[in-house]
Amino acid sequence: MAYFVEVENQQIPEIVSLAVVKEHLKIEPEFTQEDVLIQSYIDAAISYAEGYTGRIIQNMQYEVYGVSFEDVLNFKQQTKISVDSLEYYDENNVLQTLAETSYQLKKIDKFESVIDYVVDELPTVKEQRSDAVKLVVTCGFKKIPKVIKQAVLLLVSDFYEFRSDRPKTYSTSVQNLLGPYKYYATG
Repeated sequence: MAYFVEVENQQIPEIVSLAVVKEHLKIEPEFTQEDVLIQSYIDAAISYAEGYTGRIIQNMQYEVYGVSFEDVLNFKQQTKISVDSLEYYDENNVLQTLAETSYQLKKIDKFESVIDYVVDELPTVKEQRSDAVKLVVTCGFKKIPKVIKQAVLLLVSDFYEFRSDRPKTYSTSVQNLLGPYKYYATG
């Protein structure tokens, strides 16, 4: 069973900047007292959008570990942008790098891609290691769709205007904007 972790200390591109959000909220740029609060709303809105769609929206790099090449193939993040490296421990427990010509990122549709091996036989990996194969992959959207940015802005507006808990309400605008990007798992 593969497991993955986010690569630490990575530069994550902004979906919407603090300046754009402040303009959307009609807040003067010089007013900085609530910048930390507004940034937390931006982060929460992005997290909500990712949870609602079931997709990674912000570009993030992950390290995926598994006991075999097939194990890391089952990494389920749909929006893979690139395979950054693929390493494995050989039978002698020596770390090796699989040549980039041995695999490719194959696009299924505009949202989903899979890693496909293009060699007849993969190297044998060291048994009894949960990290026998390490895949480093970047997931997210190459270009964030404008409707996702708009959904984030609407969510931030809602968080900013209603700062306390309230009865459950549904933002149909946000759901309508994010709906086409929702991932529905099959089989």
